[in-house]
Amino acid sequence: MSSDPQQQAAAAAATTTSAGPSILDQVIKATRPQDQAKAEKLGEMKHYGLHRHFTGSGSVLMFGGGIKRGFLYGETAPERPLVTVKNPISIRDLHATIFTAMGISPKTAFEIEKRPFYATEDGKGRPANELFARPA
Repeated sequence: MSSDPQQQAAAAAATTTSAGPSILDQVIKATRPQDQAKAEKLGEMKHYGLHRHFTGSGSVLMFGGGIKRGFLYGETAPERPLVTVKNPISIRDLHATIFTAMGISPKTAFEIEKRPFYATEDGKGRPANELFARPA
């Protein structure tokens, strides 16, 4: 019998029925104690940042505004450093896409104190037209 009090309590609470092991037994068998879990070891930190943030990729859920339904765009690498490997979109272009979905031109600018302020960085953002059901 295990010396771990949690495992002892779980074993005492679990009962086997004529239909087979209890749900609790199945859960215990399917999971392993945290003290036995293996931690991933990073060889080089240069790709991961100091806090293991993955800044080379991200996800955005968009709907409405003419965006295609159920459409998946782009791809992230299956292994670290988890960077975007297909159809990356810059933040500037993401903002342009959002503004376009809202019906606002990404080149929109306002003059404040004799200086232009653009909807996207310097008005240079380009929307990802592949995301729209109809061309924007």
